[in-house]
Amino acid sequence: MQFLINIYQLLMLMLMLSAAYAGLLANFLFLLLAISTFYLVILKLIQAFRRKLTYIPGLPWGEARPLILLGLMRCLNWSLVGASISIAMIPIQFPEDQYHSTLLLIWSFVGAICFCSFFPMHHYSKFASASHAIFFFFLATVLGLAMFPIPLKGGITLSPPGIGKWYVFQGGGSPLVSHHYFAGSQRYALDLIKAADGQFAQNPNARLESSATFNQPILAPISGKVIGIENSLEDNAIGKTNPGNPAGNHVILETNEGVYILLAHLKKGSIGIKLGEQLEAGAQIGLCGNSGNSSQPHLHIQAMTKKDLFSADNKAIPMLFEVSKGSFRVLTRNDSLESLKH
Repeated sequence: MQFLINIYQLLMLMLMLSAAYAGLLANFLFLLLAISTFYLVILKLIQAFRRKLTYIPGLPWGEARPLILLGLMRCLNWSLVGASISIAMIPIQFPEDQYHSTLLLIWSFVGAICFCSFFPMHHYSKFASASHAIFFFFLATVLGLAMFPIPLKGGITLSPPGIGKWYVFQGGGSPLVSHHYFAGSQRYALDLIKAADGQFAQNPNARLESSATFNQPILAPISGKVIGIENSLEDNAIGKTNPGNPAGNHVILETNEGVYILLAHLKKGSIGIKLGEQLEAGAQIGLCGNSGNSSQPHLHIQAMTKKDLFSADNKAIPMLFEVSKGSFRVLTRNDSLESLKH
């Protein structure tokens, strides 16, 4: 039995790392939390019915001590899971009442698992302790990176690429808040939408024209030369993607500093500039669309060292935006972006 438990714990660790690499860490953690809660509660009820439930404080101290430490570690880890899911949630995806009820559900799950942790199977496993330590280290790292980003050097300062207020849907210095994190030159990329479109991904019957983001003017975020254009790809229906052309309709600008800026997923036929043209910051380049590997209208923006998007030696460059007068910083999920210049 203990061997099977060890295999299960190892499998969960591998799946968690894989989910982080694939940009699905928060989704995985929520499923893990929900499934584990139902499993443990049912298991403890069965043990109680059979009168085989072990209560740690009722054991002799010599037997209880390692189990108490393991129980505390489990509580700490599941609390990190709850905090990670809470940080990764996108409030605009929920009606306000559903957002708060979802948070309550998450922390109810955490509380139930923590309670069950002090009614363990009557054994102690060094492998379980090691797996919980690895779990703790990984989650503490990704959560810390999401909450307290490491200051980045060598970034480029950009102006907002749209008019009005935009919302960071994906982006940040942790795989917990950005599915771009392990994607090479996309590491510091941002996906921007209008807040009204937060629930579009959950509404496959919505039409492109009903999106507040679709057809929005997209502006050059910095002065530069147009060195790449794609303008002929169809826009996808909501929920559909075109992974064969990841960037979709797009523009690549080369700045005076030799940095390349990609603005992707633009509307078919909307790009009104030409190759070789020199643009000033704020000039309109096209309209936001839903082309390429995009399931809902949004703007993907990234800064990089090479013009070839898929070059192995193309490196990501941090992007800084002005968030208050004279204050610039890298944005993360749930931040908003709005021009301070009028």
